[in-house]
Amino acid sequence: MERALDHLAWSDLPELFPEFPQSDLWVPKLRLHAELLEAAEPRVRVTSVSPPEAVRRHYAESLEILRLMVAAEPSTLDGFVDIGSGGGFPGLVAAAVLPEAQVVLVEPLQKRARLLESLATRLGLVGVTVRAERAEEAGRGELRGGIAAVTICNLQSSTFLHK
Repeated sequence: MERALDHLAWSDLPELFPEFPQSDLWVPKLRLHAELLEAAEPRVRVTSVSPPEAVRRHYAESLEILRLMVAAEPSTLDGFVDIGSGGGFPGLVAAAVLPEAQVVLVEPLQKRARLLESLATRLGLVGVTVRAERAEEAGRGELRGGIAAVTICNLQSSTFLHK
């Protein structure tokens, strides 16, 4: 079945990502996440992606990142850090799809960090920890050496990786 990848529906995700079981549980969580982000938009801006593009640009891309991470290193589920989490991509998506994963979201903006905590709570994601700090600070602290993988999106410099 050929599908135009420039427009994806929520119902396309389980077929595209069959390695993530129980899509009847995670797809509704991802949809709720999208709704909550859209509702928060007047207070906290986390994305410039329009709602019609979000399934592909945020959710499918996050799932692809997760698929690659788990394929390369299965211990990723033991703990990974999402630096500059913004709206929770890919960290909250990973936690929704793989509830056994331990995910640390590092977001320096207090407003976004509070939003991420609220989203994790509303979505029932118990394996999520939010740290309201800069990547450089997180890299010097208890996370250093104790994580399986790191995702970084939209950072100007990544001192976290250099030291």
